[in-house]
Amino acid sequence: MNTLKKWLAKFDAILYEIVYGDKVQSPMPSTPTPPSPAPNPDTLLPWNMANVDGDPNNHHNVRVLCDLEGLTYDLKEILTACVRVESNFNTQATHYNYAYTDAGVRYLASTDHGICQWNDWYHGKEITPEQATDDPEMAIRLMCQYFKNGQESQWVSFSSGAYKQFIGKV
Repeated sequence: MNTLKKWLAKFDAILYEIVYGDKVQSPMPSTPTPPSPAPNPDTLLPWNMANVDGDPNNHHNVRVLCDLEGLTYDLKEILTACVRVESNFNTQATHYNYAYTDAGVRYLASTDHGICQWNDWYHGKEITPEQATDDPEMAIRLMCQYFKNGQESQWVSFSSGAYKQFIGKV
């Protein structure tokens, strides 16, 4: 049947050329057009740098960076769940940590910054507050290194177990 269709298409083209003196393109392409390739799952998407919670691009990028940094699947799940608890994938998240003096006076002791909530008191020499918020890729890659070195407890979301509610859901 396919051969008959091709023969009829050629016959129509020849007849059209005889009648109108002009060639016509065959309605059936000689080679099929290949489908567009699927996007590479290891490709980073544009970060949403607005003060927005739960951005799917940011979530995707966290998982891609975990893969690129060589985390196991289980560590990737835990790290992603921790980021969900810490900042809800918000690159501009800020948390103020207050303490009290012996006299009961409240003061700002430190601040957590960015998608990973890097603490300026403990980690200020490794990553500045500006880097933590303005360079989420750097922040996530550094967090990956901590996880690979068994230092997950640096994040309250891990040490408290709060991350467990999001395992398999992020």
